[in-house]
Amino acid sequence: MTKKNLLLLLFVFLVLFTISGCKNGGDEHSGIEVIYDLNGGIFQNCKLPIKQYYNYGEGAKQIIVDPETLVKDEIEKSGYTLEGWYTEKDFINKWDFENDVITNEGLTLYAKWKKDILFTYNVCYIDDVTNELVIIDSYEVEQGQKFVDYRKYASKRDGYTPFRFCDEQGNDWDNNFTHPGGESDLAINVYVEYIKGEYALVSNKTDFINALNKNQNIYLLNDIDLENEEISFGDFSNKQFVGNNYKVSNFKVTTSVEYPHHLSKDHADSSKNSVYVSLFGNVEDSTIENVTFENVKFEVSVSPARTYKIYLAALTTSNVNARISNVKVSATYELIKLPNNFDEENSVIIYYTETHIVKSENSVLENILLELK
Repeated sequence: MTKKNLLLLLFVFLVLFTISGCKNGGDEHSGIEVIYDLNGGIFQNCKLPIKQYYNYGEGAKQIIVDPETLVKDEIEKSGYTLEGWYTEKDFINKWDFENDVITNEGLTLYAKWKKDILFTYNVCYIDDVTNELVIIDSYEVEQGQKFVDYRKYASKRDGYTPFRFCDEQGNDWDNNFTHPGGESDLAINVYVEYIKGEYALVSNKTDFINALNKNQNIYLLNDIDLENEEISFGDFSNKQFVGNNYKVSNFKVTTSVEYPHHLSKDHADSSKNSVYVSLFGNVEDSTIENVTFENVKFEVSVSPARTYKIYLAALTTSNVNARISNVKVSATYELIKLPNNFDEENSVIIYYTETHIVKSENSVLENILLELK
């Protein structure tokens, strides 16, 4: 009942807030009688009906008050929730306490109870070691509701990346599946398939650029066309690039050295300063595997007059404690700007058949094919 209707009710007519139940069922009352059949529910520790008595002023709208708004004790039934009050035992017409009116003959209303049944989706996985079911968390839902991991429960397994949702048979989760409900509690398990490690799952250009900007490990799900985007891996340290035999194509790697302090010490002569250009730079404690880089273009612009050499390598400058396997690079280079009087013929060193130019320590290098021209 709205506040407005309640005030009107109290102003226009007198409602006797006398409620007859187990504690005062023998008292004498006058007025129009309204009986609330609890239908197995309990009020004041007994199951007798609740009775209200109303006296209305002349011309008053004969509406009644929901008994739950007038009593301190709860009307309850263990394992059930009160759904509403109906004028028939078979619950056809639900009583509207704000608008429905009673006659002088009175009224009997019947409580309709809804069984408290718990329908859930469990977000879970099978433990790699124990082979036991682990439930990360659960969503309580209504019958007919689809599964959506809106709280990102699947991401709560530390050291793992959720790869896909599947059913008990290992099939991709059917996004059209709805909870069947029923007459008893029912939990539906939604299984998460994981990749060990923490990765950005990359399936398009935007995903790829975001992963680079956030310095994340990369796990390819598709071929990626970067549409001539300029990218940089920087120095690849303590990271993982898992290509899954997909291809990353059509992008630029731009190196611009404008000032002498941007130069690096030459690996063969520490008294000299040189420029190093490669796709992954210095690779350390990292993995790069099962990927093809195609139509890569290196654009090199060098200004400082003291530049000794320019070294170009298709894949890495150096690698330490690295694993690089099943990697192909097909690239071209363009020397956009060189220092005045720079000896391009003798001072631009191209490495296109080796994977390092400085050092390779404690690394595994296998099945690598490079092309740089």
